[in-house]
Amino acid sequence: MLLVVASLAFYSTGGGKFVAPMLVSITANYILAVAIDRTHVRSPRAARWLLAATVGANLVVLGWFKYADFLVGNLNAVAHWFGGAGWRLPGVALRSASRSSPSTPSPTWWT
Repeated sequence: MLLVVASLAFYSTGGGKFVAPMLVSITANYILAVAIDRTHVRSPRAARWLLAATVGANLVVLGWFKYADFLVGNLNAVAHWFGGAGWRLPGVALRSASRSSPSTPSPTWWT
């Protein structure tokens, strides 16, 4: 519980736009964990599939929030090399503990 409160406090300091998705994720993971536990009694195989689907969904969410801007930024760099127009960054990147502000721009290595 302490980790949940600390995580919510940390992400609320950056403007709070990630608190709601985090609460949804925490709630969904709790509900799915209970479902996996109950399913395991009746069908261990179904429980493994539900666990795999839950882990996969968490990895997709992590990939979107952590790496979407990175991927689009790199695609823009490649497009720039070939004279193409770039795409607008989704702007969903989570801040990391090493960056003091979510508005601190990342260095661009291709310029």
